[in-house]
Amino acid sequence: MNKKRIFGINSFLAVALISVALIGGILGALTARFYLVDSSYYSSPFANELNFLQSGSNRPNLIIRDAKKVVVSQDVKVQETANQARESLVGLFVKQLQPEDLVEMEIKPVSNYYQLNKQKLTGLIITADGWVMLTGDGIKTLKELPGNYVVVDQDREIYEIDKITEIEGQAVLLVHLEDAQNLKPMSFMKFNDLSLGQSLLALNWQDEQILTALVNIDRSTKLIKNSEDFFNYLFLTSELVDLEQILLFNLNGEAIAFKANDNWVLFNSYNFIWQSALVDEKMFLPLLGINYINLSEVAQATGEQEQGALIYADSKGVSVVLGSPAEEAELVVGDIIRAVDSIELNEQNDLAQVLSNYQGGQKIDLTILRGDVLEVKTIILGNQK
Repeated sequence: MNKKRIFGINSFLAVALISVALIGGILGALTARFYLVDSSYYSSPFANELNFLQSGSNRPNLIIRDAKKVVVSQDVKVQETANQARESLVGLFVKQLQPEDLVEMEIKPVSNYYQLNKQKLTGLIITADGWVMLTGDGIKTLKELPGNYVVVDQDREIYEIDKITEIEGQAVLLVHLEDAQNLKPMSFMKFNDLSLGQSLLALNWQDEQILTALVNIDRSTKLIKNSEDFFNYLFLTSELVDLEQILLFNLNGEAIAFKANDNWVLFNSYNFIWQSALVDEKMFLPLLGINYINLSEVAQATGEQEQGALIYADSKGVSVVLGSPAEEAELVVGDIIRAVDSIELNEQNDLAQVLSNYQGGQKIDLTILRGDVLEVKTIILGNQK
């Protein structure tokens, strides 16, 4: 009898110990799940993870948790970006003329309707009161504006064009929409906010879209630069050859670049537009006319650390362009431009980038170092042709 009782007690204790061990194991797993989830040694097949922990010398250390959620979240973000950007997109269409006999009969002919996939150009709304920026190579083929074209927005409102501002020689045109009010202007991304590997969305008027990424930024890395070469170009992971009239946005819905001459040109390169283009009927890119070395980007054999733009001859032996404003101001090879107006030239302010904030015909003061003498020269910028 005593042996049976002892055996029963022992069996009970064994079951209790096993139960405690199982409960402890479960609690331990839960604890690890909630508190040790960032440890590279923890992995669970029930944790919705893709585990690529290093188990051999050729395998990467990578854990993607909730992989499905990551993909879905990105898809949602891309669609949100497209929806936001689309609100500020417009299309330029050839104006359809209504036959006089149908006008008298108050009948709407087929020509009264615009096929939304037949636009000539795509544009961006830049002011709430109706200024639109049209971009692309097709600008050069347009007939006279206004009068021959209308603009249609995403709400399918049709606007006549009453004003235009041309930028000589560029694939950019500003037009104003008659009687436009309360439009949604596009936001533009700052150049300094770009980063390599950044996800970007290519989008056009037809709502075709491709997710891509930034591979490189051409900041004119040549040693000898030109004062008129202030455009920045982007290089992407996808060529996007199948899409026409495409614009590039970040995933916050801010416009970054447009396609022209097979290059992605940053909207940021047209900073000067926002300052004066909306009040002028025609404007020109600025012309100074020199080649130079940005001293902030080089190390000198003398050990000196200078700043500014050193006027220097290019491979053709040209330092100052004949007939340019720089020649008229008697700038010569060896001069160092230290400042444009009150803007000092340094690591953050390259000469060409500073000049991009001006337009042809504007007057500027250049602070010049010639030998040991510092002087200020007033120059009227020319017009690029």
